[in-house]
Parts: sequence; C-alpha cells; structure tokens
Amino acid sequence: MPVATPSRTLTQRLQFEVHQGERILMIDYSHCDVGQMKEMIGLTRTLIATQLPNSLLTLSDVTGAIFNTDVVEQLKELAKHNAPYVRKAALVGVTGLQAFIYTVVQTFSKRNIPVFSSKEEALKYLLAD
Repeated sequence: MPVATPSRTLTQRLQFEVHQGERILMIDYSHCDVGQMKEMIGLTRTLIATQLPNSLLTLSDVTGAIFNTDVVEQLKELAKHNAPYVRKAALVGVTGLQAFIYTVVQTFSKRNIPVFSSKEEALKYLLAD
C-alpha cells in the first residue's frame, strides 16, 4: 500500500482493488493517529456492512498506526462485526506493541487474521484457494 500522506482523505484509505480477478478491500490505517483510527474504523464498519455475507477479501495495513485503549476496543468490535462478511482477511505492518493488540483482537473476535511482512505475501495468501 502506498505510504499515507496528509493529503489522502480517510475515504481514499478504504478502496477496492482487483487482483487476479478478485476484488479486495484495501484498508489503509497506516500512520493514522487515534482520531483517524476511530474515523477509519467507523467508515470500515459501515462499508463492510453493505457487502454480501462471506463475500469479502480484506487487506489491512497498520504500519505506524497509533492505538489507545478506545481504539483497541473499537478494533475488537470491528473484527467481530465483520466476521459474517469477510471470507478471508490479512494484515500487514504489525510491529512491537501492535503484536499484543493483534492477539487481543483475534482472541476477542474468534477470527483468524494472519499477519504478513509484505503486501505481496498477504495478497498471495488472499488469492490462494
């Protein structure tokens, strides 16, 4: 995913891309502060709720994103909320304390969202049968 820039709006951080004929929702949380994270979580929740059950492939990038306890709670609820809509999910950009947050979110939501070191690896996973 491209590095976030101040000129990118939050809605531009939530885009569908087509890879190998498959539509993937790219969720770019990279370098978001707490306020932006909360807004992005709300936008993501709203968009995903409009999709057909078990229809989505998602790739989230949390590189350099800032979390606090409110954001973690919202991410837990988002992951749980999204479960009926998401067929497969992948995550990139997890480092340091984010690894602990990732474990908490996965445990709460009872979802398996693998972490990858690059967008390319994540896409390969998402596109595999």
